[in-house]
Formats: sequence, structure tokens, C-alpha cells
Amino acid sequence: MEVHFKKSVWERVSIPDRITKEELIALIDKHSPVELNHLLVDKEECLWENILETEELLTPDDNDSQTTIELLDDEGVTIYNNQKYM
Repeated sequence: MEVHFKKSVWERVSIPDRITKEELIALIDKHSPVELNHLLVDKEECLWENILETEELLTPDDNDSQTTIELLDDEGVTIYNNQKYM
């Protein structure tokens, strides 16, 4: 058996000097976090890394009442989770 935990973690993206602060703020204001992440991470000149010391376990309340802990059997089938049902 395995137990899986959902976590949140900050990601650091190093921005090349050729992109100005104003350009970056405009991108942040224009795009959702998911779109912005893809825009930056897909650029070869941007270096990114997860900041592992910022990891936090999530609760269902943090995750729109969705599961954050899953118990899986030896075949990988979920046999229990902590999802909150509304």
C-alpha cells in the first residue's frame, strides 16, 4: 500500500535581465498563474526550481473540498481518500 499527500510549494523562476520589471508586471497582470508559469518556464533562458523548504501539506479546505490524502492498494487503486462531500 501507499499513501499520497497533496502539497503546495513555491516555485522560483529566474528572469533574464533583458526583461524589465515593467514588462514582467504587465505579464503578471495579463495572465493567470498557470498561463504565466507556462510562458516563463517554456522559455529556455528562464531557470526555474521548486523551493522545497516552502512545501506545505494541504487540507481538503485548502483544496476546494477535494482530496489531499489518498490510500492506494498494491495495484495503485485508490481505496480511501479524505475528500469532503458537500
